[in-house]
Amino acid sequence: MIEKCLESTASSHVSSRPASNSYQLAVVGCGPRGLYCLDSLANELQQLDQIPQLYVTVIEPCQYPGAGCTYDIRQPHHLRMNFAARHIDAWVNREDRTPQQLSLVEWMRCHQSGFADPNAFVPRAIVGEYLHHCFRLVAERLSRFTEVSLIRDKVDEIKRNEDHWRVSLSSQTLQANEVLLTIGHEGWRTTAMQEEISSDRLIEGVFPICKQLNLQQVAPQAKVALRGFGLTAIDAVLSLTEGRGGKFHECGNELQYEPGGWEPEIIYPYSRTGRPMLAKPSSPTLIDAVDTAIWDKWRTVILNSDLPISPSGFDVCLWQPVIRAASEALTDIKGSIHSVTEVTQWFEYWRLLPPEMVANVMRQSAEIALGNRPPDAGWAIGEAWRQLYPALVKTISHGGLSNNGWTQFKPLAVEMERIAFGPSEENVRKILALIDHGMIDLTFLARPSLTEHIGILKISKDSKTVNLDRCINAVIASPNTPATTGPLGSLLSRGSIKCIHPTLGIDIDRDGRPISEIPGDTAGLAILGRATEGCVLGNDTLSRKLHEHDRLWASGVIKRLLMIQS
Repeated sequence: MIEKCLESTASSHVSSRPASNSYQLAVVGCGPRGLYCLDSLANELQQLDQIPQLYVTVIEPCQYPGAGCTYDIRQPHHLRMNFAARHIDAWVNREDRTPQQLSLVEWMRCHQSGFADPNAFVPRAIVGEYLHHCFRLVAERLSRFTEVSLIRDKVDEIKRNEDHWRVSLSSQTLQANEVLLTIGHEGWRTTAMQEEISSDRLIEGVFPICKQLNLQQVAPQAKVALRGFGLTAIDAVLSLTEGRGGKFHECGNELQYEPGGWEPEIIYPYSRTGRPMLAKPSSPTLIDAVDTAIWDKWRTVILNSDLPISPSGFDVCLWQPVIRAASEALTDIKGSIHSVTEVTQWFEYWRLLPPEMVANVMRQSAEIALGNRPPDAGWAIGEAWRQLYPALVKTISHGGLSNNGWTQFKPLAVEMERIAFGPSEENVRKILALIDHGMIDLTFLARPSLTEHIGILKISKDSKTVNLDRCINAVIASPNTPATTGPLGSLLSRGSIKCIHPTLGIDIDRDGRPISEIPGDTAGLAILGRATEGCVLGNDTLSRKLHEHDRLWASGVIKRLLMIQS
């Protein structure tokens, strides 16, 4: 019943009118974060003896709520997670869940049995199917306690108007007592390029793949520059090769590439640093070999830090625990002493990594991830960061770092993304196979010059220059640069909300409420997810274990609602 209601509402773009005495809640954006918030709201309502009058409007432009654009179920299956399937579970706990509330692996055993390996990095489209399924369950449960409608549209602006919020969509305007913004990436935006390149040479963005990287956009045998060398760039490369009929074949511990005939002639990736992303181990065997007491000890050290942590305390409170945990883990797993100096020296070498060594360190990380090579200091640092990350999130978020401390932490966090939160070993081996085949050329990897003159696009570094047919911008917009035309941009421009620092995210409290200098201007507003990165650490995750914002937000909504209607 709820699905038919929601689909009908979505197609017409007109929600049924809420009762005049009902409390109106607008949830703007319903990817995974919005889904989790709706589930927490349903959990809160389920505990009440008397249900208050509440009307919930979910506003999501993407076709499949719960999945959003990142996990769109229509995207090709070569676009995979960088998060093992065993870690993905849309529900809060195991004790109170219904038989229908399954983890991803449990759901795949029923609906996608060919992908149900807990250690696999499954296609994002499959995860999207799971998340959309979870949304339908949540919407059905929520409809038992309150009225729910879905509008498939984009919100252009929200504005406080006396005692309510005015939510402006492309097709209509709504009023709401409360608004929750969980708008994630705000679509597939990219960071601006410094180079001036004509629009017919530049492809501004990778997604959606079928539109941005089709045969008309990137012709077979084209010479292509690829701005970026991270996860989005990997998606672009695989879409231009495997996505066009190319095949990867196992050959010993490596992969070999067989062209499909529709690929570009060559792809030249380039980035600001030239450093790659290292392979993330898929099997828990190597991880479980480390004594868990090591991680527990150093998590405790981080959690016991005196707050807020200033730049002078940054090394002792945050970085040294990571380095020391890495050296102890390496000692434990290899049975011989590995010093803090050895681990530190590896990190310093990494930060100065010469381009000619990039393929070597990628290959080494893949071999370690597969278990074909003993772990090294790079693996240890990455694993220490992964293991201590929940403690870092809890310590740093909501004022655990001074503003100056954040500016010191941010570049370290970006560096550790490459080391700890990279792609699967399979995708790293695919990139290496394309390098070995000559499809990817790393000549211009770090800081080349990109110029266009009289219609000719060139990439240059040192004494080498190549004429290009296309340049693809594969760098997704930072969480700290919201769209100027969206609801966050309008709130920031009016001064209703503020960032904790010009280069960091929106300042919120633990309930997700913006911390504003204008009293009353943000009453009834909450912002959760990617836009708060900097105030909150680690938003780009499907995990419900790192943060409690969705539960605290839902609890706050119910408390206010009961107070008003009592």
